[in-house]
Amino acid sequence: MQLAVLPLKVRAIQLEPEYALARAGLATAFAWFSVRYAYQKDALSWGKRAEEEALRTLAIDHDMAEAHFAIAAAAGTVYGRFDWGKLLAEVDEALRLDPTLDIAYASRARRLYHLGLFDAAQVAASKAIALNPDGNVETNRLLVVMSLFSGRFAEAAKGAEDLMRRSDAPVIRMCLGQATFYLGKTQGAADLLAGVRRVADSLGTAHAELGRPREAVTWLRTAADGGFPCYPWFATDPLLEPIRRDPGYQQFITELRARFETTRARYAPSS
Repeated sequence: MQLAVLPLKVRAIQLEPEYALARAGLATAFAWFSVRYAYQKDALSWGKRAEEEALRTLAIDHDMAEAHFAIAAAAGTVYGRFDWGKLLAEVDEALRLDPTLDIAYASRARRLYHLGLFDAAQVAASKAIALNPDGNVETNRLLVVMSLFSGRFAEAAKGAEDLMRRSDAPVIRMCLGQATFYLGKTQGAADLLAGVRRVADSLGTAHAELGRPREAVTWLRTAADGGFPCYPWFATDPLLEPIRRDPGYQQFITELRARFETTRARYAPSS
């Protein structure tokens, strides 16, 4: 969904306040803006607007798949406290109502990769692609991120380069910068990452590289508790190597693995 269509949806709602499909699209756009574009200080308010608009949509038409998807999108924001359980439940309901809603499978893939369930996330992304062979930016972005966090850095870099021609979302530039860095091209990575909003896991790796294990673990916990409890990545990220033997890191990774195993048993028992 492109942000350029927002004025059209707003105008549609002004003309017809009960136009549920337009409201659902607006709610989803607000949620994605909160996650992809808004500065941290504004992310909460955009997420709140997403939830409010999604609830209005659901009140108009409870049996519309896009309404449930809008609720799911709002749940996956900082305002929604990255409530992945709610997101999955609403995505499942959306797919029950409309099994052809490819973006719902993409949303499921997003939730699963955040938990480190890469195989299950790939299955969901593949279903989205099967339904929409031409693809969409969200599904393609997820494929880039999954390549990155699975250690396939060259594949991630190429995917991000291709995607940057279609979207200016900062997260894509960040993925390309990270992949470029892991491929050993540090100067190019620095140029790409310049001006991109820092996130908690990036601060954690920075402190690890500087030999500050306590600060590193603090930021890694912030990332895990803030919607990214991705055990496989934190257990293998090369930049965390300097703190592997630190007791604080070892305790963190042990706790995170336990969470991961519980989550895998619930959402991807065959992984």
